[in-house]
Amino acid sequence: MSSHDGVVWSEGMFLLPQHFQQQERHHRARLAQVLRAVQPHGWGFAALRIDAAQLALGSVALSACEGIMPDGSPFALTDEELARLRYPVADSERDVQLVLALALNRPGAADTESAPGDDSLARYRISEVLVADANSEGAEPACLQVRRLNLKLAREADVAASHVFLRVARVVERTAAGLVVLDRQQVAPLLAWRCSPVLARSVDELIARARQRGVALAGGLGQGGLGGMTEIQQYVMLQSVNRAESLLMHLASQPALHPELLYRELVRLAGELAIFGQERKRPRAYPPYRHDRLGESFVPLIQDLLQALSAVASADVVALALKSGAFGFRFAQVADINLYQSARFILAVRAQVPDEELRKNFPSRLKIGPAERLHDLVNLQLPGLAIQVLPTAPRELPYYPGFSYFQLSNDHPLWADLVDTSGFGLHVAGSFPGLQLAFWAIREA
Repeated sequence: MSSHDGVVWSEGMFLLPQHFQQQERHHRARLAQVLRAVQPHGWGFAALRIDAAQLALGSVALSACEGIMPDGSPFALTDEELARLRYPVADSERDVQLVLALALNRPGAADTESAPGDDSLARYRISEVLVADANSEGAEPACLQVRRLNLKLAREADVAASHVFLRVARVVERTAAGLVVLDRQQVAPLLAWRCSPVLARSVDELIARARQRGVALAGGLGQGGLGGMTEIQQYVMLQSVNRAESLLMHLASQPALHPELLYRELVRLAGELAIFGQERKRPRAYPPYRHDRLGESFVPLIQDLLQALSAVASADVVALALKSGAFGFRFAQVADINLYQSARFILAVRAQVPDEELRKNFPSRLKIGPAERLHDLVNLQLPGLAIQVLPTAPRELPYYPGFSYFQLSNDHPLWADLVDTSGFGLHVAGSFPGLQLAFWAIREA
């Protein structure tokens, strides 16, 4: 007999708890079947927030958690239930995938316990609540036993065979200071795209990039083309960018939108903008939508969109090649000395460290100045030219994923010496794993 068949109710039957349990299983299974047919990806988190304070204390905990498990079990955790969900990260743990887990339904086995332990396979825990009689004013409330889902935070490898689960976060490491570092690019399976900080930041950045590019294109109309583009080309690209900005603003205003619908619109947009951002002028073949691995689905797509929205070349941009020398020195030759008076100098930096840490620490570790003076600046610990972090990439430059942008300050006495030198010399002290640098001069109008 199927464990989901409905009960045959008949007159005079002797009622047992099993009758009601079986009927509940029947209704739950049929509801899950209908939902799967209507929405194939109808599971995931509708709300998910990781407690940052607990990360600093060496644990992973949740401060908000609501959604639907892959088997159709809905959940919305109370503060009391959230307090029980905590995973202490050991010093030795690296690259650990944490999940929100619920034991699989086991026909014939008890699925409810009063106080299930960490190793329990019970799907529910018993709790007591006071319930008022909604039809009798002044009646005393009754104490009822209710059941709640027995959810837990666990390692995926420990529960994959015995539980249904949702991926929550990937632990990269626990530092010597006890701080838990999470993979910032992983996106949990979602029912509402905006509850992912990664997707929220990405869409906001796409809107800012589209608006910035649209302003640049509109300002160049009627001026004989921008960066070698004909005016017709500018009109065509401005039309696409305006459409992209309007669509993205609409998507951003729909925080409860399912991520598959967001992905569908972004893929459509990427196909339209591919002519501006791809060498082949054709969209790339993106991987299929993976609801359980949203980061793998969205990251390459969003990077291509940012690249396409940054594809307007500018004749006012001069790339300055950085050549490596001895002792970690780098040099950039400036052929046109007029740039020192008429241009902004922009340094783009990327390293395998958190973005905030890079923007905070890199300026103090960088020594930059006239190439012929670099040796003295480093050895004698003399101050070089200052740099200021920029909130976004300058609109004249192409977008490079993961880079932070800095502008050189020209109010230092060393700036006047640049006219009599071959260009810039720079040196980065300390360790920045995977350091990449790019350098430009942007002519001012």
